Amino acid sequence: MNIKVFSAILVVGLVTGFILFVAATTTTASSTYGKGLSIVTMEPDTTDTMHAQGKAIHYPFPNLGNNGKKFNPQGDTILPLTTAHTQKILVIFVHFTTLPPGGPISRLDLTYFDNMLFSTVYDPPEYAAYPSHPIDRTLKNYFQEVSYGQVDIITLNMPTSLGWAQSGHPYDYYCKADGIHDNGFGPYPENVQGLVIDAVNV
Repeated sequence: MNIKVFSAILVVGLVTGFILFVAATTTTASSTYGKGLSIVTMEPDTTDTMHAQGKAIHYPFPNLGNNGKKFNPQGDTILPLTTAHTQKILVIFVHFTTLPPGGPISRLDLTYFDNMLFSTVYDPPEYAAYPSHPIDRTLKNYFQEVSYGQVDIITLNMPTSLGWAQSGHPYDYYCKADGIHDNGFGPYPENVQGLVIDAVNV
C-alpha cells in the first residue's frame, strides 16, 4: 500500500475517532435540567469539605429555571445597560464590641472619609510633610476619571453625619479564621451579609 494513502487513512481514522469521542462525551455530560445546559457535579470529597465548613451546595443552579439564559424580563435580547450620571451611595462605618485583630485602638475621625470619598480635594494634615503631594486622590475624582466624566458620586449622608454604626457583636462574630467564618463567608447571619443587615438596621 502506498505510504501516502496509508497516512491519509490513518489521519481520517484518528479524526473520526476524536469526533465520535467528543460526541459521546457531550451526550453523557448533558443534563435534563435545561435545553443544552450541562451540569457537572462536584467531586464527593469537595462536597464533603464544603459541608464540613458549613457551606451549602444548591442544586439545581438558580439559572436552570430559565434554561441557562440570563434572567431578563424583556426576553432573550439583553439591551445595553445604562448608568445614571449621578450615583447616590451610602458608606456605613461599623463599630464592633471588640477590636478587629491588627486594627488600631482608636478610630479615625470620620471627617477624613468625608473628603476622601465625596470631595474633589483630600489634603489631610499628615500629608504636609510631603511637598508637592497629590490632593486629588478621592473616590469621587476616581469615578469621574475612569468614566470620562459620565459618573458623579454623591451622598446624602456624609460619614460624619451618620457616625459609627454599632453592630452589637464582636468582630469575630462575623469573621474569624476557624475554617467556617473565614473572610466573613460563614453561614448567615454570622457573615458579611449579616453584618450589612445589622449595619443598615442601626
